[in-house]
This record gives sequence, C-alpha cells and structure tokens, in this order.
Amino acid sequence: MRRGGCWIFLSHSSRDIEKVRIIRNEFEKYSHNPLAFHLRCLNSDTPEGELELDTLIKREIDSREWFVFCESPAAAGSKYVQMEKRYIIQKGKPNVWSIDMSLSIDEIRAKVKEICTLIKVYISYAVSDGRDIYSLLANALIKKDFDVWDSECDLEPGRLEGQVLDAVKQTAENGFSVILVTEEYARSEWCLRELEWIISSKARIIPLIFSGAHIPDALKGRECFRIPHTPTEKDIDLIVELIEAILESKIIGPIHYQADKYNKIKEIYEKLNYSNRYHSQEAICVGNTGASDDYLEIYEFPCCQKRIVVGDGPVSRFRADGCCCDSDQA
Repeated sequence: MRRGGCWIFLSHSSRDIEKVRIIRNEFEKYSHNPLAFHLRCLNSDTPEGELELDTLIKREIDSREWFVFCESPAAAGSKYVQMEKRYIIQKGKPNVWSIDMSLSIDEIRAKVKEICTLIKVYISYAVSDGRDIYSLLANALIKKDFDVWDSECDLEPGRLEGQVLDAVKQTAENGFSVILVTEEYARSEWCLRELEWIISSKARIIPLIFSGAHIPDALKGRECFRIPHTPTEKDIDLIVELIEAILESKIIGPIHYQADKYNKIKEIYEKLNYSNRYHSQEAICVGNTGASDDYLEIYEFPCCQKRIVVGDGPVSRFRADGCCCDSDQA
C-alpha cells in the first residue's frame, strides 16, 4: 500500500521559472513529486506539433489528481497555461489550488506547506472491527494520490508507541488525520489514547462515526460525520469525496467559492446518511417538516410512493419502513 508522496501538476509560465523552481523544491522537501515541464522537443509552430503538445498535456492532466496554478501576468497571457487551466476545471478535478507568483518567497513557501497539509493522511482505526474500512479507505485515498501513512508497512517491531507518536506529530505538522470511530474504537483503551495524542498535537482531524458507535468524549463538541451503516465500496468513494470537499473548504483562494464547497459537503453527507441500504428502490427526499427545533426530512419511494420520515435515527428504520417491493425482506 505504501508509496512516497503524491504527484502534483504545476501549471505555469516559463517566464516565472525561477519562482516555479522554488515551488517545486518546496514540494520535494515535503516528499512530494511536482511536475513542472516544458516539452522543448516539440515544435508547436506547426499544426501537427501543436496537436501533439495539446494531447500530451491533456493526457498528463487526466492522470493526475493534484494541481497548482502558478498565477501571474505571464501565465494569464499564455495560451497553453490558460488551456491547461480550462481543461483542469472542465474535468472537475477537486484538488486545485493557486499560488500568486507576486508573493514574497516566504509567503510562497508558506502556501506550499499549507497545500501539503491536505495531502498527507494518518488514519486512526480499531484493528478488531475497523481494519476492513481502513483498507478500503486507504486504498481509495492512494488512488486519489493522497500520501497515506501505512501502519502495517511503516511500523518496526518493538517501537509501536514511539513510532505512532512520531507519525501523529509529523501528520499534525504536514497533514491531517481521519478518525474511524467504530464500536470497538470507542471501547479501545489504545485507540482512545491514540485519539488523545492526535488531538493534543493540534492536528486537523476529520472524525467519521460509523453505525452505532458512541462519540468518544475527546470528540464531543467537534464536527463529526455520522455514517449509520457499514460502508460499501460505493460508500467509500463517497467518503473520499466528502474528505476532499472538507479539505477544499479549508483553503480560500482566487479559484474557490465557499458557498459551493459547503453545499457540496452537505450533498455528499446526505447521500451517505440517507441512501437506502436495504431495498432495490432508493427513497428520494421530497420535503421536510420545516420545524427548526425538530428538523426531519420526508423521503418517498418512487416505485410505490410510500413515504418515510428520516431524522438521525439508526438505518434499521429504513428496513422497518421499507417500500412494497421488498416487503418480504422487511
């Protein structure tokens, strides 16, 4: 599962190459792999050469997940940089940031570090009932080019506590932590101690509360995301989307619009919480009670128009109040 750093596509003008080199070196300092290339072997003065260059750049973009726009007047005036930018946005790539090249060197270095804190991931989980979720989530994040700290590959015998503490500290400085709170996690002395280390390190955390697990005291008062079922592979993809949306909402820059980001978080979270897990027909939200102190949503099965009222209750409510198509399973 382990691999070093992630690949980051740097969209830049060659006129800014001195500062681009600084950005590249900073990403490499955090063990990532920035791509800042200029294909001199191609002659873009001919239609064939221009088409080949356009194809190569788009293929590179298609295979990447992390992008940085090096913004400057030179970049704004470059047709190739603008083509890259349009194509990246058109493809809907979620992990996109911009760096203003007019910033000081120290400010640019700080911006690179800020971006890197959204790439390195520490996942805290209980081995007894969280290993499968961890494996699915870690593999999905790695496919998205996140740098996941792998407890199975990175630990050496005899130094468990010290190595975990080191990993927690490093991730707090240069990354974030995802907490997989399952029923056994909330009861595990080791997991709760690990959670205290993560919180005391002031790490950026994303707590995911699964099924019927209780929220540990250390997480009370924090923003937690409840997932009232054992996640399927489809759910894991949604969880990765949720993580990306949460991280994206933490960075404010010229190409980001906060309202859209928070709406996206809400949309993904609702899919995770209210998708029907037991029936062939998925209930669709058709309204709500409108009461501010007791907000409940009304869902309807399209097959038979049967309606159910959904709050924060366990997923078993879906099974008990299922649609007519699956009445034999209810």
